[in-house]
Formats: sequence, structure tokens, C-alpha cells
Amino acid sequence: MVSLYLPTWIILGGLWKATLFTETSAGVVILANILGGLGLASWSCIVSVPFSKSPQLAAVVSTGVAIVLGVIPLMIDETVDTTTPPVLSFFFPSMFYVFMLKDIAGFELSLLPANLSERDPTYNFAATPMIIPASV
Repeated sequence: MVSLYLPTWIILGGLWKATLFTETSAGVVILANILGGLGLASWSCIVSVPFSKSPQLAAVVSTGVAIVLGVIPLMIDETVDTTTPPVLSFFFPSMFYVFMLKDIAGFELSLLPANLSERDPTYNFAATPMIIPASV
């Protein structure tokens, strides 16, 4: 199943690099898309387990919960503790995806290329502590 989505995640990362994140390396954007996609695909399978008799309901519930959880990182500002984004990224892949986009956008707003080992100057998020739990 993942092999069907992988080309789309790579193409989307390339498109975002060309249009939105022009200062950032394509590898960073593609990495964020692949990790977010893999996490969301496996997370939706886990969420659908209680709904084994109704796959349509499982799809609706997992999509709705992912959207709601994807909105929460938009409300988290730079004053948050440094452990909050990695912990939330481990449990909720949709939060990882939004945190990574905020991290990349924070560098882009300062006209700098995204650096995974440094905190972004705008939102004060660090990408590496979020990538490690999302990779697990």
C-alpha cells in the first residue's frame, strides 16, 4: 500500500520545494512528506482496528481525528516546552506533519534554508527531536 503513495509524497515534496520552500533543500521537504505520509498511513490502520465491521466509519473517524489533531500545532507558539513537539509527534503523525511545516516555514520567513539541526528563528522549533520519534 505504501509503495502506491511514495511517488506522490516525493512529487509533492518537489512541488512544495519549487513553489513554497524555495530556500530549503528538496531533501528536507521530501523527508517531511515521506515521514508524515508513512506515519499517517500506519496511524490510520491502528485507528481503524476498533471499527473492523465498518470500514467506512473507520475512514471517517481516522480522517476527522487526524484533521482535528493537525489543527492543534497551529495554536502552539514559540513559548512551548522543547519536549512537547517531539512527544506529540510520536503519538500523532498529523501533528508531526504540521510541526515540520512550521519549522521549515520558520526558516523560510527569515529567508534562510531549513536546517534540521538548528531551531528555526521564527517559531523556535527544532526538527531533529521531532524526526527521531516520527521515524520510530
